[in-house]
Amino acid sequence: MQFLVFYALDECGFNLGEVPRYGYAHKDSRVVIKRPGKRGSNYTLILLIQNVKDKGVVHWKLIKGGAKSEDFHDFLAEVKFPTDKENNLLLDNAKIHHANQACIKTGRLPIKELAVKRNTILKYLVAYSPQLNPAELCFNFIRHHIEQCQARTEEKLKLAIEEAITLLQDQDLSEYFRHCWNYFSEEIRPNKKRKPINWSKMLEVKIPWGKCKKIYPSEKWKGLGAIWTQNTQKFVSVQKRIREHVLRSWKLANSKSVKLSI
Repeated sequence: MQFLVFYALDECGFNLGEVPRYGYAHKDSRVVIKRPGKRGSNYTLILLIQNVKDKGVVHWKLIKGGAKSEDFHDFLAEVKFPTDKENNLLLDNAKIHHANQACIKTGRLPIKELAVKRNTILKYLVAYSPQLNPAELCFNFIRHHIEQCQARTEEKLKLAIEEAITLLQDQDLSEYFRHCWNYFSEEIRPNKKRKPINWSKMLEVKIPWGKCKKIYPSEKWKGLGAIWTQNTQKFVSVQKRIREHVLRSWKLANSKSVKLSI
């Protein structure tokens, strides 16, 4: 059985004002964390990993500011992919990953032509699915390490990233790929039986407290809420009108399966 080597690529933003997002303190006391008044400069980390047990980080690059198509093109050109077999590269649908005209204007090959030259097949993930990219799991680890180091200069930021990547090289990154591929599997996320909703109890709780928009969002509902807030003496009458609207809508939608007893 031939072992297929997959690569995963993504970008992540950092700044020089990173601080830990949670901490510990004594009971009945708040956690106090000092942070600079300014966020500092922004940096972008481009990371490339592969599904192997040891030394899974193939290449990385830190760029000041946002990543542009030229930066992404140069990053791919620097990577030494194996030429004796096809390489599968997972990446999202960012514009710089489809750059064509921007690369031609600067005298570079388009991204897809560069991938063909490097014997690499670009596998674009589904839109808005970062949970399917194994590189995102590496970014979580790197970001946590940077927040603990609290780097305030570019040199310290690079040093913190190098330390985090050194720790990543000792981990089995093939488990990151397996986790993403089995994200929708029943073994990882079994379908739990949901409890039936007690619509009658839901109405009794939501309506008296004025949280009706979550049940029946419509223009009529907003009008009823306006009357409710203007004159509190009409609370009882408006409450009856709200129940009538909700009951009528639900009975028309599903009169057989939904039975409300209020």
